[in-house]
Amino acid sequence: MNLLLPDLLSSVAPPALLEVPKSLCLTPDKNRTWAAFFGLSAMDGHSKGREVAETVIQAAFDAGTDDVAVWMMSASNKGKRPTFEQDHLKNLLKEAIRSREEKKDEVGFYVCGPLHVFRDPELDDLVARAHERNSPTFRKRLTVLCAYRGISDFKQAAARVCEEMGPEAVENEDMIRRFMWIKHLPPQIDMFLRTGVDPQNRHNSDSLLPLHGEQAFVYDTPVWWPDFTVAHLYEAFRCFGESKRPRGA
Repeated sequence: MNLLLPDLLSSVAPPALLEVPKSLCLTPDKNRTWAAFFGLSAMDGHSKGREVAETVIQAAFDAGTDDVAVWMMSASNKGKRPTFEQDHLKNLLKEAIRSREEKKDEVGFYVCGPLHVFRDPELDDLVARAHERNSPTFRKRLTVLCAYRGISDFKQAAARVCEEMGPEAVENEDMIRRFMWIKHLPPQIDMFLRTGVDPQNRHNSDSLLPLHGEQAFVYDTPVWWPDFTVAHLYEAFRCFGESKRPRGA
């Protein structure tokens, strides 16, 4: 079970006093673990996780972050989760897209990954509509990574570059970025934040963003995602501000 530290969280500075990352990639882990602990279904855990995501993402935007990417589902999870759980996650994504559509705010919304694996025309239509609404004038952008594996994205982009511009062009990382599903993201992400991390049992990130994380500040927390709060986010931002690592672009 996660134990909060009131003395630590109560000392977190308000957003105005924090140096916040301009770009943030979230890996919201342990929805299923949280649900099992409370005797709930995995679907209950994912639903709770979506509620937390809405709050945390908005808090990051309000604090000054411009780009937020959320790793909703990895390619390996797409392959090993039961169909009914995948369907629930897919429906949560549809709800999120409709919710963003209703807000009509100036936040770009992108869904990236091999969505064809879901074979869902309704999802394809929702994503297409969301992408059509995007504008280069929007200062904030939210990206959902779905069934996503960074190295697969890199490979498909490199193959397209090679086909269209020749093998020598593959040496140009900026060119590869232009053909990736996540081409709209900054070249370097400022901060990676992952929840539910067990230092004794760390697991593979499935090559999340291999070209975008070279200069990133990595913040791991044992807090399960459904327990993650805005106070935890501010604490992560405080650590980011105090770090001496180079910043992303």
